[in-house]
Amino acid sequence: MKSLYLRDSEETQKIGYKIGALIPKGSLVLLSGTLGTGKSTLCQGIAKGLGHTVQISSPSFTLLNTYTQKHAKAVLNHLDFYNIENLEHLERIGIYDVLEAEDNVCLIEWWEKFPEVTQGLPALKLQLKLEGEGRRLDWVDELNLSQEIFAERI
Repeated sequence: MKSLYLRDSEETQKIGYKIGALIPKGSLVLLSGTLGTGKSTLCQGIAKGLGHTVQISSPSFTLLNTYTQKHAKAVLNHLDFYNIENLEHLERIGIYDVLEAEDNVCLIEWWEKFPEVTQGLPALKLQLKLEGEGRRLDWVDELNLSQEIFAERI
């Protein structure tokens, strides 16, 4: 696991932007961290890096938000498992179809509640933790993108 310290929300969005700009279609990004650590802020940066200009919001209550913009490089499917109570609920919203779509980038917050859903799928796993005045971003990169994304300080 590798790590990077982010001083504030602006740096969190910037690293998200770099991820979105470099991540290919069909990628899976798994985000974890307690409430208020910046997962949604990071997702907003990823969306901008993909070319989405609309403001994205956490799908805590809708469970899945899909963003499609003509000029964006990929459809963005943003899921949040925080309020999901069981695997059947995920199956009803079509989780496996979302994960198998090759023309999208899929972001999942709170994925660790149902790790069996993404088990065996290569992903960029991002964990945010509050640290001092900022936050620590730890990652495991199964997509082999981190050398480009995290090569230089933002």
